[in-house]
Amino acid sequence: ENMGPLLYSLIRFVKPSRSLEIGAGYTSAFLLQALEDNQRELSFWQEWNQASGPKDWLVSVAEGDTAPAPEPEGACLHCIDNFAHEHSTAPLLWQVAHRLKLQHRLRLHLDDARAFVEESDLSFDFVWLDGLLDFA
Repeated sequence: ENMGPLLYSLIRFVKPSRSLEIGAGYTSAFLLQALEDNQRELSFWQEWNQASGPKDWLVSVAEGDTAPAPEPEGACLHCIDNFAHEHSTAPLLWQVAHRLKLQHRLRLHLDDARAFVEESDLSFDFVWLDGLLDFA
């Protein structure tokens, strides 16, 4: 499947802090890894900037301006699935996330996607609809 690497690239480019995937499974691991890689990149640049000071050629920094701090837990992926699809790989997602040591980025919701979206007060920077609202 080609969708996983494409989603990985999109997440690396967009750098969302809160993502939503409706229909968990194969592509979820790519999304989780991209979020983790983004956080590592952010940490590297923050450390480098603190060690060497702001660089005018890199970023325009006005006196007294500071960048907003990321959420303490970093970026996360909310995956919604009701596990009703006959060939769903969603039940394996938690195991895969643990094996990849990415479980801290995952919020797995066993729920109806339509109900979750309608009732949730969360906002998302990136949304991937990897299933129909009827079964996810």
